[in-house]
Amino acid sequence: MLGYDSALHSSRLHDFCGLVAQELLPFLQQLHPVAVSRARVLNRDPLGAPSVSSQFFSRDDDDDDPDRQDFLERLSERNDANVAHTVQAPQLRERMSTRIRIDEINTGANASLALKLPCHCLDEFRNGIRWSTISGRQEVFKMIDGVFFPVEGDSNSIHSSTFGHPNLKVVTLLGMEGVGKTRIAAEYILRNKSAFPVILWIDASTQESVSASYRAFAKRISLLSDSIAATAPDAVIKNNVQSWLSNPKDRGLTIPWLLVLDAANDLHVASDIWPHDAEGCLMVTTRQPAIVSTFATSEIEVEPLSSKDAAMMLLNLTGKRNETDAATNALKIAEAWEGLPGCMELVNMVVRSKRLSLADFAATQNMKKSQYLLEKPMHGSTKPSGAFAVLSGLAIESLEGRDEGELDLLFALSFFDGSHVDEEILRKHPSVATLDKFPRDVHSYVECRRRLWETSMVKHDDDLGELRVMTIVQDALLSRIKASGKELSHGFATANALVLSMWPCSITVEGSFSQIELSERWARCEKLAPHVQRLWRRYLELEGFEQKCAVRPFAQLLVEAAWFQVEKANAVAAWQLLDHGHTVYERAEREEQKSMLDILSALHNTKGAYFGRINEPKEASEAMGKYLEVQKQIQAISGEKPSAKLAAAYSEFALAQLERGQDQDVISLLRESSAMRRQLDTFTNLDLYNPLRYEGLYHMHASNWLEAERCFFTALGDRRAKYGVDDTRGARAGVLLSNIGDLHCRQHKWQDGYEYHERAHRSLTGAVGDDHLLTLRARVKVARDLIEVNKPGNLAQAKRLLEKCFTGYDQHVFVDGERARVLFLRGRVSEATGDGSASDLLEQAARMRDKLIQRPDSCTADTLTFADFDGVVPFGAR
Repeated sequence: MLGYDSALHSSRLHDFCGLVAQELLPFLQQLHPVAVSRARVLNRDPLGAPSVSSQFFSRDDDDDDPDRQDFLERLSERNDANVAHTVQAPQLRERMSTRIRIDEINTGANASLALKLPCHCLDEFRNGIRWSTISGRQEVFKMIDGVFFPVEGDSNSIHSSTFGHPNLKVVTLLGMEGVGKTRIAAEYILRNKSAFPVILWIDASTQESVSASYRAFAKRISLLSDSIAATAPDAVIKNNVQSWLSNPKDRGLTIPWLLVLDAANDLHVASDIWPHDAEGCLMVTTRQPAIVSTFATSEIEVEPLSSKDAAMMLLNLTGKRNETDAATNALKIAEAWEGLPGCMELVNMVVRSKRLSLADFAATQNMKKSQYLLEKPMHGSTKPSGAFAVLSGLAIESLEGRDEGELDLLFALSFFDGSHVDEEILRKHPSVATLDKFPRDVHSYVECRRRLWETSMVKHDDDLGELRVMTIVQDALLSRIKASGKELSHGFATANALVLSMWPCSITVEGSFSQIELSERWARCEKLAPHVQRLWRRYLELEGFEQKCAVRPFAQLLVEAAWFQVEKANAVAAWQLLDHGHTVYERAEREEQKSMLDILSALHNTKGAYFGRINEPKEASEAMGKYLEVQKQIQAISGEKPSAKLAAAYSEFALAQLERGQDQDVISLLRESSAMRRQLDTFTNLDLYNPLRYEGLYHMHASNWLEAERCFFTALGDRRAKYGVDDTRGARAGVLLSNIGDLHCRQHKWQDGYEYHERAHRSLTGAVGDDHLLTLRARVKVARDLIEVNKPGNLAQAKRLLEKCFTGYDQHVFVDGERARVLFLRGRVSEATGDGSASDLLEQAARMRDKLIQRPDSCTADTLTFADFDGVVPFGAR
C-alpha cells in the first residue's frame, strides 16, 4: 500500500500526461482509487514528496564507487544546509517586535480568544502530505525572508511596496508550469509555521476555487458561524474574510498571517482575491508576468533545479540510493528532464508503480520521449498524450485561442536548441521561412514575442537579444501540432532555412579565398552549431522525416557544420555530421531526382580534410581525388572558366598526395591550381597561400631548403602586407610561422626555430584558442626547441609546456601518436634533469609508438628521436 506517498499526491496529474496515463493509471486505480479521483480534478504544480529518514544520505555507505560516494556526500551537505536554514529562520523572526508567537495566543491572557488559532487552512489534498526538505532553493527562501522579514543591513532584505497598505508585503514566484513554484511555497510554509498563526492557501486558478477556499477558512477560524459559513453567498464570505485580513487583530493583538495565491494565472480572477489595504504577507505563484505588475510585487523568477539538485530530489522521492550507480543514473534522468521538479515527480511515479530501477528508466527514457511525442490524443481528447504534456497548462491552455503568427513562431522555435536562440536568426532573413503566418516584419515579430513571453512560453533576454524555450515545451507543442494534423516538416523546413540563412557558408558555395580565413566566422558558427545538432535529432526522432525533410538545404547545412568541426579539430563531432550529411544527401538526391554535385563535392572535400587531420593519408588522398573529379564534372557541365573550387581541389589533392608519399605529380598539380587562381576575377596574392605553402612543404621534405624558404616567406609576406605581422585573423599566419620554424629545425638551427615556433604559438593561441590541436602542436615544438637550445631555465619551461600539452590532448581523439611524442620529450627533460623518471617515460613512449607504427623498425627507448614519431602523427604536426 502506497498510503500518502507523493506518487499519489503529485498535483498536475492531469490525464497523467501520456506517461502517467498509459503506464500508471491502471496501477493507481488498483492501489488507491480515491487518490486517482482527486488527481483528476486538481490542477496544480507538484508539491508532495515522501518523508525521508535521517539515514538517507548516510556516510557509511557500502558502495565503493568513489564518484557516487562523493556525489551522495555533497547531496548530504546540501540537505544539511536546508535543515540549518530551517533552524535559523525563527531566530530571524524573533527580531520582529510587533509579532507574537503561536504559543502565546491560546495560553494565559489570550486563552479566551474567539478565533481558533493557530489556523493553517490548507486545501484537503495537501492535508496529511509529509513534505520532505527540498534542495536547491536556499537563495529563493532567503529572498522571500528578505521581503517578509526585512532586517536593517541585511543584503537579502527587499523593501516591497504595493498599491495598497504599505505593510502588505508581497512576493510573486514567477515561472513556467512544473518548475516547482507551488513546491517552494509549500516548503516555505512548512519551515515557517511558527511565524504565522494564520495561513490561508487559496487555489487561485478559478473563481469557484477561490470562493471554496474563503468559505473553508471562515469556518475553520470561526470567523463566521458554521451555519452562516455554509449558506452565505460567496460575496458575503469573501468580504468578511478580506475585512479581517485588512485588520487582523483580536483583543489588541496583531495576528501575523500569510496568504498564498496558488496558480494565479487568470488576471481577472487574481485581481479581486487579495485585500488591497491589508497588513500581512502575500505570496503569489504564477506563470503570467503581467501578474507581477498587477500586484506591484517583489518578483522571484523560479528556474529549474540544477541537475545535481534534481537528482537529489529524485533519489529522495524514489528511495533508491542503494541501487548500483544510483547517483549516476539519477543524474542522467535529471539532465534528460532538464531539472524540472514536475518531471521528477512523474519519473518517481513510473519507477514506483512499475517497480523499475533508475537504470531501467534511464536506459529507455529517450525512446519513451519519442514514442509519446508521436502518439495520437487519448480518448478523443485534444490534449497531447506525450510525456511532455506534463506542462499541460502551458502547452495546451496557452495554445488555445492563440493567433497563427504566435503558433508559427513557436512552431519554428521547437526545432531550435531552446537554451539560447539568438533573435537575429529569427529576424534577419524572415522571408526564407516557409510557414505561412511566421512573423516577417519587426512589428509582428515583437508582438508575437511579447504575447508568448507574457505566458512564460518563452523567456526573453533583452540585453543578449536571446529567446529561451525549454525542450519539454517544444516537445509538448510538437505533440499538439501533430495531433491537429498539421505537417511537422513545415516547421522543420522553416527552422533549417533560418539557420542556413545565417550560416557563413564556405565549403558548399563558390567564393573568394579570403572568405575562408575570416576568424569571425567561427564565432557565428559556434552560436549556430547547437541548432544544427538539434535539427538532426528532430530529423531522427520524428516519423516520416526521412522522406519529407531529406532535402538539399538540410544536406548543405550538415556539410557546412561538419566542415566547421573539422576546422575546430573536433574529430568526433565532425565525423558524425559528415555521416549524417552523406545520408541526407543520398536520400535528397533520390527524392528530388536531380544531381547535387556541389553538395557531393563539399562532402568529399570535408572527408579528405578530416582524414588528413587524423593521420589517415590513404583515405584522405582518395577523398580529395573524388573531390577533384566531381569539380571537373561541374566545370565540364557549366562550360565556364575554372572556379575557385576547382582550383582548391587541385591544391588539396596535391597536399593529400604529398602526405601519402606519392609526390611525383605534386608540383604540377600546385602549378595548375595557381594558374586557375590567377584567372579569378577577385584574384589577390592572398589566393596563392595554399599552393605556396604546400610547395614549400614539398621542398622542405625534399631538403630543398632555399626553395622551401622562398615559398614560405612569399606567402608570409603577402599576408603581412594585408593583415600585418603575425596576425590572429585566422590560423594561416600561425601555421606558416610554424612551417618556417620547422624549416630551421630541420637544419639544426634550433634558436631560429624556437623563435618562429614561439611566434606561431602566440599567433595560434590568439586565433584558434589555447587547446586547439594547431596550438598544441606549436607548443610541443616550442618545448622541443627549448630542450635542444638548452639554456638555463629552458628545461623547467619545457616541462611546464609539455604538461600543459598532455592535459590539452585529453580533449581530443586520434592523438595517441602526439601524446607518445609528448611522453618522449618529457623523458628527455627528465633525463637531462636526472629526476629518475626518464626511463619509464621513454619506455612508455616507445611502447605507444610501436602500437601505432605501420612498419615495425629497430627503434628502442634508448635510440628514439623526435623525428621517429613522424610516422604516427599527422603530416601537419611533423
